[in-house]
Amino acid sequence: MNNIKKYGTISIVGETNVGKSTLVNALIGHKVSIVTHKAQTTRDQIIGVYVKENIQIVFYDTPGIFVPKYKLDRATYTTVWNSIEESDFIILLIDSRRALSGNLDKIINNLERYNKDVFCVFNKIDLVNIKTLLPGIEKLRTNKILKDFFLVSAKYKKGIGQLEKYLCDTMPNKNWKYSIKQSKTALTKFFVEELIREKILLNLHDEIPYGLVLQTEVWDTLRRGDITAKILILSPKKTYKPIILGKNGSLIKKISISVRKEIMQQFNLRFNLYLYVKVSSLKDKKNDKEKDDINMFISNKKET
Repeated sequence: MNNIKKYGTISIVGETNVGKSTLVNALIGHKVSIVTHKAQTTRDQIIGVYVKENIQIVFYDTPGIFVPKYKLDRATYTTVWNSIEESDFIILLIDSRRALSGNLDKIINNLERYNKDVFCVFNKIDLVNIKTLLPGIEKLRTNKILKDFFLVSAKYKKGIGQLEKYLCDTMPNKNWKYSIKQSKTALTKFFVEELIREKILLNLHDEIPYGLVLQTEVWDTLRRGDITAKILILSPKKTYKPIILGKNGSLIKKISISVRKEIMQQFNLRFNLYLYVKVSSLKDKKNDKEKDDINMFISNKKET
């Protein structure tokens, strides 16, 4: 085993629902692992810590910054951009079904301000004919900040081994930042948000757009390790809000119970979950501090 430590940080950038958590899970080999959170710090953006032999890679998330119709508070916005600034490399993750979307050019233009290598990863190749991606890839190759290109299906782990080897070889010789203990699996805000998003999309299919945004407002860890979370679901239109809630709040309750059960089974802890639904757009600044309509609390008691 090589005794020389290798360490690096990577920000994962892309549109909503391109498969960030699935990619990180595929690379790490298990559910997202993370170090302890501290509010509004770069560490708060960590979604995964990869550890293998002498190599440690920390993955940062970049939620919301490329979804202009939604607001992030100033502290969160600054924190997200700082995580990109402080990272060693960037993965530009693209949903192969939307490989030539107009937002892609905007994202690349934003990334040009950083003097960093960007690795372009096309995800969900199992859902497209790869030949249809070739013209877009050739076009992107002319951009100097995009260093290498990968075609993967994170869900089925196709191409993940090649990407993993490349990232490991690319990391610089450097001491690790986190101990093995800190890198072990732990419950994270990102994981919970992605789980909620997954349950919403599974229950509503195409009724709700990909642009759904979730924000964790409160994350309290008690002495015994139990967690209470208050999470805001931002609906882009008023018409979507009653759909997410369901009749008399039945759907949001179903989603809450499902999320809570999965978390309790996987992490062996008590998890209290409050879900709110709010209509959010650039027009609702006057109501920015309000949370309307639903406050669904799932207690520690077993459901009957």
